[in-house]
Amino acid sequence: MVQNLSHHMKLECPKRLIRCVECGDNFQAAEHDEHRNNHCPERNIMCKYCGESIKSKGMRKHEDVDCPFSLIKCQNKRQGCTW
Repeated sequence: MVQNLSHHMKLECPKRLIRCVECGDNFQAAEHDEHRNNHCPERNIMCKYCGESIKSKGMRKHEDVDCPFSLIKCQNKRQGCTW
């Protein structure tokens, strides 16, 4: 029984802490899919403007600087321009 408990705690328990192989974050094993699909900064997501696959952590820069199809705000937006 003790041997089975050790195995469970190390390899099976959904509450055990695991480390993301992509970003190094620690979280409970039960949260693995949620982390991988929605929170990992190393996951690839698609740019809504050009469709390119970009790491989540770099999407803001891509949309603001690199994407040839992103919307460019008017330089007078702070003064009230709605474009």
